Amino acid sequence: MKLSPDETIFWQHGFFTINLTIVTTWAIILLLVVASVLITRKLKTSIRISRWQCVLEMIVTEINNQIKAIGLNNPAHYTGLLVHCFYLS
Repeated sequence: MKLSPDETIFWQHGFFTINLTIVTTWAIILLLVVASVLITRKLKTSIRISRWQCVLEMIVTEINNQIKAIGLNNPAHYTGLLVHCFYLS
């Protein structure tokens, strides 16, 4: 019985091992990159924006509001860091 995805090994050479955990992480990173490119490729500054841009702006606005709510004055300094940390986790 395999209890951990680390036990499912796809390729191994010496101490270098590619297991299910690594493959799953790569797949999630690829999915996030493709989604980010598709969502942000046609960003506009006009009045008419796409639904995806509207959703993205709502998420960023909510993150900024939460940063302001904890007492930090300029959320723009922290938004990039938080988004970066979110994608890495």
